[in-house]
Amino acid sequence: MAFIAASKVARTIREKLTGEPTKQSNLSVALPSWNDFSEEPANSKSTFTDLAKKAAAGELSDSIHATEGVDAQSYKARAAAHGKEISLANDGMNTAEDGENFWGPFDNDSARSKASGRVLTVDQDECISCGTCEENSSTVFHLTDDKADVLAQDGPMDLIQEAIDACPVMCINWIEKTEVEEQHSHGGYEA
Repeated sequence: MAFIAASKVARTIREKLTGEPTKQSNLSVALPSWNDFSEEPANSKSTFTDLAKKAAAGELSDSIHATEGVDAQSYKARAAAHGKEISLANDGMNTAEDGENFWGPFDNDSARSKASGRVLTVDQDECISCGTCEENSSTVFHLTDDKADVLAQDGPMDLIQEAIDACPVMCINWIEKTEVEEQHSHGGYEA
């Protein structure tokens, strides 16, 4: 039944985007209408509705990760796609208000780990090859037939942190150089 409802929603979104009716199926089940899924007025702008429309039009990946660049404009574009405003520092090493150093224009756990000299790794023994990391940043992570690999120690710190946070088995970590072992993929770092 959920598939039928999802099909109806997708068809309705396509019709609203293109203005053309789509082919009706021969189902004898009463399907919900678009309004059954919206508790908002029709002229309201919701993030979910906007994302659903972009997904139906095949534009979702471009809107969420507008670019994997590490320049200020790229960070701001990604934040805006998530409905956030951010303040940025300069490129290179920076110091946060709490006195901790961070690498790059965006202060987060990954930027602080990089600034402290830690190494970005994927524990190959724990990786389940789900591809979440590569989906977040293909310039930093690569999924092979076997496991995910780290390609570089530098990249968009916001997307690296998203990959770390999204990993279902928590196998992506910034670790001390002395902790790097054989099972750790650590591209760009020479042990």
